[in-house]
Amino acid sequence: MELNTEGAISPALLALQFAVRLPVIVVLVVGLSLLMLRRAALAGRGGGLAVSGCVVMLVAVALGILWSASFPALAAADFSANQIGIASTVVNGVITVLDAIGLGLLIAGLVVLARHLTAQRQAQPGKQVSVE
Repeated sequence: MELNTEGAISPALLALQFAVRLPVIVVLVVGLSLLMLRRAALAGRGGGLAVSGCVVMLVAVALGILWSASFPALAAADFSANQIGIASTVVNGVITVLDAIGLGLLIAGLVVLARHLTAQRQAQPGKQVSVE
């Protein structure tokens, strides 16, 4: 595999970064698909929060792929190791914040759904309530 150091993002490195993150991408895309299919049963706001969480985490994954694939271009642009290290810390910080926001949105969606189901059960004491 040839890595491009001519100042552009290497397609080979981009493909490799995508392959490394593929398990997370698959889980997020499948989760997002399931949430979209079940949107009507997910108590409105709870489903919206969960979908938003998946989307935010997909953005974080995409940013991580692009950032990692850009290293050869940064090296070719004569950035110092210190400058690349500082930029890497900032970008990784942004990715971490996006991951935390996405996870928080998913958790908030579950909490809203749980409250909705609890309220339904209390309103109809003898009836089983499900999310099917």
